[in-house]
This record gives sequence, C-alpha cells and structure tokens, in this order.
Amino acid sequence: MSVVQGGCGIPCLADPVYEYITSGKCSSIVVSSDDIPELAMRDTVEKLVAANCTEEIQAVFSEDIAISYLAECGYTQPISTLQWKMKDDIVSTLIDYHLILKVKACMDQFCEGLETLGVGSIVRKNPSVLRQFFVFNEVPIDADMLRSILTLVEGNGDVKLIEDLAYFNFNIFLDECDNGPAGGCCSIQELLEFFTGSGYPPQGFSRKCTISFLHDTTARLPTAATCNLELRLPTCHGEDYSQFRECMMLAIRGCEGFGQS
Repeated sequence: MSVVQGGCGIPCLADPVYEYITSGKCSSIVVSSDDIPELAMRDTVEKLVAANCTEEIQAVFSEDIAISYLAECGYTQPISTLQWKMKDDIVSTLIDYHLILKVKACMDQFCEGLETLGVGSIVRKNPSVLRQFFVFNEVPIDADMLRSILTLVEGNGDVKLIEDLAYFNFNIFLDECDNGPAGGCCSIQELLEFFTGSGYPPQGFSRKCTISFLHDTTARLPTAATCNLELRLPTCHGEDYSQFRECMMLAIRGCEGFGQS
C-alpha cells in the first residue's frame, strides 16, 4: 500500500529476501554470515568459517546452542565424527536452513500479499528500480543536507533573540555531527533518527522537518515529535555552547525507543 500510494515502502529487507521476491527461486539467493540477524547464530557460523582443524570444528559444537542450531537443520551426523573437510557443508547447511528454508513460508506469504495490488509483478519486471523501496540502504546525509530539509518556527522581538542563540548553537552542533564519533559527537544519522524516528527515506520526506524552541527555563534537554518531524531546541543555555552540546548528546544518546524523546 505504501508503494502504491507514493510512500517510502518498507526499506528494511535484506538482500537475499529481495532476491527471492524478484526471482521466486531459492537457488538464486546468495547468502553469507553477514546476513544472519541473530548474533549467537552468526557467532557460531563465523567460528566455523575460522576453524582450521577438526578439533576446532568440534569445539564450536561443545556449546549447546550451536548443537541446537545444527540439530534444527536435520543434520544427523554425530558431533564426535565431524571433521575439518566437512566444514563447508556444515556452514552451507546452517545458512541455507536458518536464512532461507526456515522462513520460506513467510517469504511466500509476503510475495502473495504483494500480488494484491499488482506490486509483485511490477517488482519482478523492474527489480533494480524498485529495490530502494524494499532493501535497506542507508542514505549518506551531512549537515548541509539536513539543513536543506529544515524549516524554522520563530517568535518575534526578545524571544527571537533567544531563539537565534539556540539555533546558532544548533548549527555548531550540526557541524560537529558531520565528524561523528571521530570528533566525540553523535552522527547526523543519530540526530535525524532522534526527531524523525527513522533514517532518510528513499524518496525523501513528504514535507520539511520543523525546528521549534522551548522557552521553559527548566527545559534543558531537546524534545521531539517524530510523527510531526519536529525537533524542539532548549533556549535556556544562552551563549553557553558546551552546556547546549552536553544536553543534546544526553538526549540523543539516552533515547532508545519510541516515546522516549
């Protein structure tokens, strides 16, 4: 529905899932350990890939969770008989089952749903064009790009002077964010997610994001209204950029979920 109505789609799928949607064949899917979302499972596969002898292969399966991953695939070979020359077969069995076969029914149901409005057939005919609507691909965004999608809601008179100071501090903060962790600051992406709830959509935002101001002298932290794409900046810090920066970082890094901004 989102794609049909001109929305941003669901750009959250992994490459192998999109390959299956466009081809309908498991044989065309190329997967690797990087595609494994479950950390414990990925760790097991990476240990197997790094193993250089039979002893190391068997050591991986000394852990119950690794044994359960293998058993779930229907792999019946006793652990004590596993050898180094079987490594590639074990790795491919784990990846193929847990990343493809285990979720094939879900992917088939998803593909069936795409046919409701004819989206599925359009995707198969134009896979490269529509890829951006389904596959996660982080759009690089810098300070200038973020400024271009912002609009200010300003007051008048003395209020505007206070707001100008806050916005001046914000622009310094934006420039610091361009350097991200290298400069000891958060990234532009983290800042954007703080007040929009997402990264930069494939087709951009449907409207500009809003910068407004908090005039309560006790409001030291910025707040956000993600549904309205609005960031509210505190004005109580005046010319003290260090305090402004500290509070921006505290809010952005301390916000870990919906309703926490």
